[in-house]
Amino acid sequence: MARFSSRLYPTPLTGWKGITVSLAFGGFIGLFLWFFEPFGLQRWTDGQVLFFGVITFVAFAVAHNLAPLLVPRLFDARRWTIVSQIIFYLITLLLIATLNGLYINHVDDLPFNWSNYWFIITRTVALGIIPITIFVLAVFNVRYRRMVKAADHLGRDIAALPTESSSEILELSTALKDETLILDSAVFLFAKANGNYVEMHNLHRKPELYRIKITDIEQRLSDTGHIARCHRSYIANLDKVVAVTGNAQGMKLQLVDTPDPIPVSRKYLVEVQSRLG
Repeated sequence: MARFSSRLYPTPLTGWKGITVSLAFGGFIGLFLWFFEPFGLQRWTDGQVLFFGVITFVAFAVAHNLAPLLVPRLFDARRWTIVSQIIFYLITLLLIATLNGLYINHVDDLPFNWSNYWFIITRTVALGIIPITIFVLAVFNVRYRRMVKAADHLGRDIAALPTESSSEILELSTALKDETLILDSAVFLFAKANGNYVEMHNLHRKPELYRIKITDIEQRLSDTGHIARCHRSYIANLDKVVAVTGNAQGMKLQLVDTPDPIPVSRKYLVEVQSRLG
């Protein structure tokens, strides 16, 4: 069980995807409380009960979109596991419980006391822990199976392909005067964004740093089918892929002469699959 719970898990969704997840949780809680009316909620109006769903939505939206910005190191994908996700949601439940307590005190015109606060925490956690655990495990199972299947399929397709490619040379001007980035597809492995710079990794060479945005390189690759954007921070030479692996976080590309695999984000997954397949 401990080994399973320590498996890598997708980091919390941000942006509109995070808002969608927040809406799902908020809608579930609001409708559940409105329909079943537990904890003596029969005396409350429908609107007052449904507002608990609004509180849940706000708490999840803050957790998904604000927390990763405030403490990005805690949300490092290399260390984010099933346990991390469950703890993340438990902390979110504590935030929901606190907001619920303030809301209940406001509606019932009650003063704050620790006994009531503890009551609200225990009820909120009891209500939320089961659907949260089911949700986390279901997402893990679906994503893991899908990524492993896709990786296995692509791995069979590229297993017999050579890693040598014909030489295509692109010359790109950088933000520095008189500096030119030369991309030779015969030796190019991948480019990695590093702030306002890009690290260029080539076969049998040390990484080279250029002052250019990775999006500027991507725009010049529209006619170069085997070199593609695969992540917000990476451009990879797909001709240099020697293996493909997958887990719940997504797909990873192992390139020749490269110790660490290159991640493929959800945004670029279909495009990479089509070019590798």
